[in-house]
Amino acid sequence: MCEWADSLDGLVIGEVLLREIDATYLYRDYDLQSLDTCEFPEPALRLDIAVSESLVPGIEPGTEISAFVGSTMLEFWEPLLDADEDGFFWLDDTVLAPGITLGVPLYLHEPTGEWTVGSERLFQIIDDTAVFQTGRYCHPNFPVEFDGATLDEVRQSTLACDGDSVAGVERRDSAFGFWGSSPTNAVGAICYTHADDLPDGPEYPDCQLDLHCLEGEFCDIGIGRCVEGEREWPRR
Repeated sequence: MCEWADSLDGLVIGEVLLREIDATYLYRDYDLQSLDTCEFPEPALRLDIAVSESLVPGIEPGTEISAFVGSTMLEFWEPLLDADEDGFFWLDDTVLAPGITLGVPLYLHEPTGEWTVGSERLFQIIDDTAVFQTGRYCHPNFPVEFDGATLDEVRQSTLACDGDSVAGVERRDSAFGFWGSSPTNAVGAICYTHADDLPDGPEYPDCQLDLHCLEGEFCDIGIGRCVEGEREWPRR
């Protein structure tokens, strides 16, 4: 369990004060260039949290923080958020809305100075039990031991960690360094470019979305190329 806690910059329990779709930080899809405007941005999510408890040192109880989830990371959430509707549903159709109490794992996105959930899972406190959100992607070191644990069990286990384990550093390199640190995963909205407008050249991608590819192909975003086959979504 310390592997998870030691990989984080923050882990707080708090009440959601505000839930907003957000385009404060806006990036072009194919090169992540910062933009001022975009006709059709895919927004990020911002949660304003009143911190009641901090399980990893660094954020004081009684403070209010904003936690971002970048637009491309939201695509891995299941059910997907619908930014056009007032209710964002997750965790057995619970509305992700002001007033609920969440556990929020956090990383500091140094380029912007903002807190981000990155590729981590939020968890809700239901009848003093930690219930983690589901999704189409799960980091292999997801703390399954905590799913369904009491809040006190989560509290005692994380507070017993020293914050400096080798396993924690390794997990951070994978969970945040690989998956969560990209600006559109961490904090940003993304401005998608039409496939016909993507620049030519080996340094530029052929695709950013599956819809840029032909039938029977999907976009491998790691290489920016269309490949034959169907996308597989790993689950925990």
